[in-house]
Amino acid sequence: SLFCERLYKTKPIDEIYLEIDYLRKPALSQEAEFTVLCDVLRLLILGDNGNFKVFEYHMNRALNTLNLLKQKESISLYNFWITDLYSYSILRRGKIEEFKQLNDSLHNYEYLEFFPVMRASLISRKGESLIFDSYERALENMEKALRICIERKCHFKKNVILNNINFLKLYWNCNIDTIDYRKLHIAEKSFYWYRKGDKIKALTIITRLEKEGPLTPIQLCYKGMIINDIEIIKSAIDEFKS
Repeated sequence: SLFCERLYKTKPIDEIYLEIDYLRKPALSQEAEFTVLCDVLRLLILGDNGNFKVFEYHMNRALNTLNLLKQKESISLYNFWITDLYSYSILRRGKIEEFKQLNDSLHNYEYLEFFPVMRASLISRKGESLIFDSYERALENMEKALRICIERKCHFKKNVILNNINFLKLYWNCNIDTIDYRKLHIAEKSFYWYRKGDKIKALTIITRLEKEGPLTPIQLCYKGMIINDIEIIKSAIDEFKS
């Protein structure tokens, strides 16, 4: 399925995104659940790409389609899933207080105890929201989520959390020697060498990445720090806000 192709990266996510338009059915009652799944997959890919400009449009379309579903439990589960994805989108856009309110409300989902990995995701994202405020509190939440994912053998989410813990350590310049360098994304490898004091190696890596396409706001921030250019850092912050 397209969900598996996204998860295991067996097909470029932009190709998957285009296929959704072909597969998505009109919002008819007999096709409603399939239509909602298509919209959820679209939201997942928008999150992967950090493209939140049309996120709320597709979210509202999915929520409207939920009205055609018959089973209360299905409606509740999909509503949780969509709201969780929306909370992630506002976290990525830096709206921390709004995120915290949504994250707290999602912990009250009546069936959450039956979905431990979903609970781990909520805890992990709470940790993400604390990355720039508190090393200890962020690490506490992410390690708690990590233990759940290891116990439940959810390798995909486990790796996501480990990546976030690595970034936390790099941001705070704390316990960097415990990071498995081989598992770092190429952008974080540049930041790693910056933290290690090797700016030449850091700049070589980020320059190579920039040749492959535009840098994301966080990667642009790395570049600004590496070459000590405050204007680049300000530009990156402005992109975060947009």
